[in-house]
Amino acid sequence: MPHSHVIIPERGTRDIDRDTWDVLSAHADFWRLIEQKFLSVTHISPHKMRLIGSCFVGRIVLDDSVIEIGEKVPGSLAALLEYATFNAFRVEKYEAPASEIGPLLALLVRQFLAVLQRYVSHGRQFMYETKKMRGSLVGGRLDITRTVGLRARGLQHVLAFDRPVLSPRTPKNRIIAAAVSEVERVSEIIPLHSSDLAMARGLSLLFEDCKDAEVLFGDRDIFVRAGRALVSSRDEADRDLIALASVVLAHQSFDYGVPLKTVSPRAWFLNLENLFEVAVRQVLADLFTGGTVTKPADAETQGRVFEKEYEEYKASPDLLLSRPDGVKAVGDVKYKIWNEAASAPDVYQLLVHAAAYHAPVAFLVFPNDTFAVRDLGVSATGSRTWLFAVDVRQLEHDLRSALIRMGIIDV
Repeated sequence: MPHSHVIIPERGTRDIDRDTWDVLSAHADFWRLIEQKFLSVTHISPHKMRLIGSCFVGRIVLDDSVIEIGEKVPGSLAALLEYATFNAFRVEKYEAPASEIGPLLALLVRQFLAVLQRYVSHGRQFMYETKKMRGSLVGGRLDITRTVGLRARGLQHVLAFDRPVLSPRTPKNRIIAAAVSEVERVSEIIPLHSSDLAMARGLSLLFEDCKDAEVLFGDRDIFVRAGRALVSSRDEADRDLIALASVVLAHQSFDYGVPLKTVSPRAWFLNLENLFEVAVRQVLADLFTGGTVTKPADAETQGRVFEKEYEEYKASPDLLLSRPDGVKAVGDVKYKIWNEAASAPDVYQLLVHAAAYHAPVAFLVFPNDTFAVRDLGVSATGSRTWLFAVDVRQLEHDLRSALIRMGIIDV
């Protein structure tokens, strides 16, 4: 398992020496990270390179090294994961530290089913096997010994022979059959999307001819070990499919936490900036009873900045708090380090949003490890303006406090 751990802060930098650079740059997956813009690199001296993190967090394994794009705000990843839907994850074909079974195994199940679907669409693997048969007409290689035995029993008209037949019962297909059957068991432990479960059941029918007592009821570890033995001797597509099948059979995941001494054939990346906004909007919607919390996304709901050129310039705040009698507040979410202040452009943008909706209250929300508040007072546009830093580990408590401070809900 990897022992070198290189952590690059989210949207931050990490300087590495030449030796570390030589190790990382020797891997094709490292350059693929850069091509996919998860990382970028700058040479700052002949013996020092600077790795620059993107807006995504995640980690991958490169032989004896782990590259991790870490969270900018401590505790934010673990706290925000519960608000992430499957669509929020960007799952890519990198090796990553594996973990005990957890909710994110559902993502690996989805990847396994997608790869399996491609496999069966091109036709399953077959092999020739010898089937022992008997009859009055020979359709294969005559088995003299068995034929003599039949004659001795008085079956003078019957011949025994071995017939070569095409069979789908290859080691690969039996591993797949065991894995796709295991999806049903996994669904009893962690929630799977109904479409994924339906897909697994449909694909399982295609492997009925590969199922026997061992496949259905045997020790899963036998198939896990068989899969790992096959991985090294297969082409890339086969390795990927068998590796994913082995993960499903082993009930391993790639959740955020203490990893096992194994790797997962997939890695995930998550945009915490977007996820923080989604989480704040979701929590505020639950707290703001009798009203709605939305993000204006179309021309009809976006506010006018100018009466004349209203089509070109629109106001679209992250948070629009409304009740039937009108807009109560507008807010923007800023995934930035809280330093007890906000940049002038962020405040000016907020005030334009508030003016466009004639909102009496405007506020900014920052992630932090403690709750903090700053009252900027009434702006020149007429809105009472607030800055809030909320503890990402207790969003509901801190956002409730923010709404109470602004007078939007009662204590």
